Order: sequence, then structure tokens, then C-alpha cells
Amino acid sequence: MFVFYGNLWLVSSSKSHEYLLLFFSYADRLKQRAKLILIGLYLFTTIAHIVLSLACEQVIPLTTVSLYTAVISQVIFFSATVPLLMEIAVECTYPVAEGITSGFMIFSVYFVNMLFFVGFMFPHASPRWMNWLLVVSTTVCIPLLAVYPQSYKRLDVDLKGK
Repeated sequence: MFVFYGNLWLVSSSKSHEYLLLFFSYADRLKQRAKLILIGLYLFTTIAHIVLSLACEQVIPLTTVSLYTAVISQVIFFSATVPLLMEIAVECTYPVAEGITSGFMIFSVYFVNMLFFVGFMFPHASPRWMNWLLVVSTTVCIPLLAVYPQSYKRLDVDLKGK
């Protein structure tokens, strides 16, 4: 089993970085479409979470191929959302310094992670709820991003200066 996890880590870490670099070179050219790209990424992340959760619940067969595909897809799609979400947050709070906005977001992520890991402290709690929490948390992001009023104050200032 250790070999499987080792292979999974090597494949997901090396290939996902290649895909992420390719994706970000493309996304950097489409800065004003960041919201639409994020919605698509969260949609694909949610699908990958659902596939993995259903496979863990044994609703669909759990094979090596389905496990690799679901986990690597989650890594690629969810990792791609982080910088784009930071970019939208910085654009949203433009007069505020980027460091303050990013610091607040990183602090809030670590706080939520702490609450998530408190679940491991209960000895008789099943870890199966964590898969479904990931499905719900990525699904909730889609309508929230859809109603978010898109504005690019900082980008507009940068483009006026050119």
C-alpha cells in the first residue's frame, strides 16, 4: 500500500505542476475571465470529489484507475483555484494592500482547516463525512461566485497606466 501512495504522490505532484503551469500561462492572458474560469474549476473539482466520495462509499467500483483519476483531478483543479481566488480577492479589495488581503485569506483558510482537523480528535467518528464535506464546500462556491459582482479596479488602473 505504501508503494501505491508513493506513486500517487509522485504522479500527482509532478504532473499537476506541469498542468498548473500550462493552465496559469493561459489564465494570465484572460484576467477578466477569472470568475468564469473559477466557476469551471470548482465545477470540475466538485465532480472529482463526487466520484471519489461515491467510490469510497462503494456506490461505484473503486479501481486503481478511478482512484488515480479522481485524486489527480482534484489536485489539479483545486490547486488551480487558489491563485485565481487570491487574484479576485485582491481585485475586490483594491485600495487595500495585497499583503493584508492575502494574509487575511490565508489566516481564514488555516482557521477553517483547524476546525476540519478537530474531527480527528473524536475517537469513534467515521472519517467518511470528510469526503462529503469537501463535496459540499466546493459546490457552495459555485453559486457564490456566480452572484459575485465582478470588478477589476486594480487591473483598470494598470491598463490606464500603459
